[in-house]
Parts: sequence; C-alpha cells; structure tokens
Amino acid sequence: MDRRQFLTRSGAGVAAVAAGGAMGGVGAGMWEQRQERDRREAQDYAGDGHGAQRVWWSLDTDEQVAALTFDDGPHPELTQRVLAVLAGQHVPATFFMIGQNAVEHPGLAAEVVAAGHEIGNHSWSHGRVVDQDRVTLRDEIRRGAQSLGAVTGRRTKWFRPPRGMVSGDVLFEAAVARHAVVLWSMTRGGPSVRGSAAILAHLVQRLHPGAIVDLHDGTGSHQDDAKLLRRRHEELAMLPDFLTRSLAAGYRFVTLSELLHRPTGSAAAPSTRSLLVHPQPAVPGD
Repeated sequence: MDRRQFLTRSGAGVAAVAAGGAMGGVGAGMWEQRQERDRREAQDYAGDGHGAQRVWWSLDTDEQVAALTFDDGPHPELTQRVLAVLAGQHVPATFFMIGQNAVEHPGLAAEVVAAGHEIGNHSWSHGRVVDQDRVTLRDEIRRGAQSLGAVTGRRTKWFRPPRGMVSGDVLFEAAVARHAVVLWSMTRGGPSVRGSAAILAHLVQRLHPGAIVDLHDGTGSHQDDAKLLRRRHEELAMLPDFLTRSLAAGYRFVTLSELLHRPTGSAAAPSTRSLLVHPQPAVPGD
C-alpha cells in the first residue's frame, strides 16, 4: 500500500492530497474523478470516522497479573480439556474463537461463555489475512464477529489475526469493526521446544507482569493435522502445572478486558509494551 492510499483510508488522505493540488500530471477532470472515488471509498471504509487502532502485546505494570488466552477453537476435545483445567484452578481466560468452528460447535462455544470466560474474534476461517484483498479481509473479521455474537450472545471487541500476522489493511479493518488488535508477549515456543516439560520450562521462565499468554484449544484450519494435534496435547498436558506454579509464585490470571482496562503506574490509561516485549515468531499452522 503506498502512502497516499494509506492516508485516504485513514480519512486524512482526501483532504491532505486535495490541498496539494493535482499531482503526477493528472488532469483536472481525472483528478476530480479520483477524488470522488476516494471520497466514496473513505466513507465506505471509515463510515463514522473511527480511525484509530491499538495493538496490544502486554500491559506495562509491576503487578503480578497476566491474561491467559487460547486460539483456534472451539474444538470438541481440546476445548473441553482446557475448560476442565481452568475450572479446577478457578482461572478465567479469553478464548479467540474461529467463527466457523463456533458455528460448527455452538454448544461448546456457549459453554465457554457460561463458564465465565471471555471470547475474542480469531476471524471466520483462519485464513492468511495479510494475503487477502480488502473485501475478503473485511468479511473475515466481520463474519467472525457476527457468527460469534449469534452463537454466544456476546459482542467481541478483541481481534487476533491468525498466526499473529498484521498489515495496514488488517489494522484498518479491525478498527472499522471496532476491534482492538491483540497479539501476545509469550507463547509455547517454536518447533524446537518439544514436549510438555520443555514447554512448561519455556513458559515459566518467560512469565512476566502484564503478560498476554498465547496457547491453543484448537487446530485452526488444520482439523485433520495429526502432528499439530499432538502439539496441542503437549501444550495442554503442561497447563495444570503452569497454572499451579504461576499461582504459587503470586501471579493472578484475568481476562483480557480486566488486564487491559487496568490503570498502569501513575497514568490513568493503559499502555502497551510493544517496544519492550515482542511476539515470538509464529509457528506454521499456529
């Protein structure tokens, strides 16, 4: 996306470019047509003028509090297993659900909400959103939100792009859909972190105040991937020990809404740790 196109979508481009007059040898008639096209496109995308986006990795805080999140569900086997562990430890979490999975398993999606957990939008089909055209991308985000709302009765306000992939279009469409973008500051680790014991050690070592922990209760769009399913079972096998150790160390787990709406330091509004804590490289299939 070039700079002019980005400014146009942000709602600032039309006015800013018009103030500079015709550019690049474009004639007056053609320039007016382009202005009108850009104006219609800006209205189509911005609508009510909402044009800000926030991307979260974690919360800047000294308090031992963290948000546990799960991606790619609901899944009949994995989600039930996660719910049982969380109930046993009295820990709330935020589940980033795939819309079509929720439609396929509506009772399970409703069970997550009934258990007191929060839900987030993980797109409709878990496609590669950074490679999608704007119409498809818009549909992925909005259809995901609409399907989750229809199944659970809850409006989603968090969007996590599949595999943590972000582009200007992803940020823009999420903002128009009134979703903040949530990534993570720690996850199970890459392919070299194998086995439940290694995953547990990896997470315990990296847990920090304000963390957003990214785990999985599904297999995304790879429902028949036996290798990926084994990886998911490895994650869940260490989950009870991870929660026990974290709670014993004084940590408290909360939903994303509770974490990100907390005051930080002397400031009244929360801030990200995006320059200090970066999401780990996405694992293929995650």
